Amino acid sequence: MIIWSLLFTYWTLGVGEKLYNKLNDKSILNLKRFKIQIAFVIIYLVIVFASRGGYEINNENIAEYGWKAWIIIPLHLILMYSMIHTIYFLSRCITTLRNKKEGYGWYMLGFWMFPIGIWIIQPKIIELLNEKPAYNTV
Repeated sequence: MIIWSLLFTYWTLGVGEKLYNKLNDKSILNLKRFKIQIAFVIIYLVIVFASRGGYEINNENIAEYGWKAWIIIPLHLILMYSMIHTIYFLSRCITTLRNKKEGYGWYMLGFWMFPIGIWIIQPKIIELLNEKPAYNTV
């Protein structure tokens, strides 16, 4: 499971950088923020699983965590935001590069349903990355 997650993270980072570099208008997305969010996800998950083996907070055991719950819960919310924004970044890059009137929500759903969604998205990513840039010869 850990190797699978690391491979997916590496693939996400590589595809995100390559798609971002092909954008004409780079002001719509922030590559630095994308990289920071991926780094946060990796660091947070490594710390949580290395230190405690994970956690399960519910109404019955929240008193056991005490003040730590006030740190874990906001960090977990940031983790969820980072994961969703990473998927948004990739989806927005794909729809912008395809120049079609399609929404990026379908791509977000495809990334969320990994690995099934990748079967649909990966051919479109390969097509976008293999396109030659159009140069103006005016």
